[in-house]
Amino acid sequence: MARVLSVGYLQEFLKKRNEHIAGGGHTVIPATSIEQALALASEDKFDVMVFGHFVPTEDRNTIARYFKEHFPLIAIIFLYETHIEKAELADAILNVHGDPQDLVQTITYLHQRQHTDWAGRAKGLACFSAMVLPSSLNYIFRIM
Repeated sequence: MARVLSVGYLQEFLKKRNEHIAGGGHTVIPATSIEQALALASEDKFDVMVFGHFVPTEDRNTIARYFKEHFPLIAIIFLYETHIEKAELADAILNVHGDPQDLVQTITYLHQRQHTDWAGRAKGLACFSAMVLPSSLNYIFRIM
């Protein structure tokens, strides 16, 4: 299963989210600040990153940009509550009020996608420019 770096600034939400992710069989490492997330990045390898909806846009994008530059195959998920801006770095965007299983399934999907060879392309890359799944799942994927 996937190694997930879960970034969130509010312990209550971070703990609940991490319980769901771990319940899906994934290994979860929490980070409660931009400094901690960057320090963990230098110490460990992650397959997926999840950013909580309370992580400020600037912090979220700073960490996401760092990971995309240094670990281009990492999948990044942004959670949002009512709207989201500047989310171009995300591989998936989910509404925080959706079913927690949506998050677990998205992590599983993105992790599997990393290890699939799509039409002769390098591993971890897909040949889709965008894909929208049924609205009941509250997903938006940006797959490159």
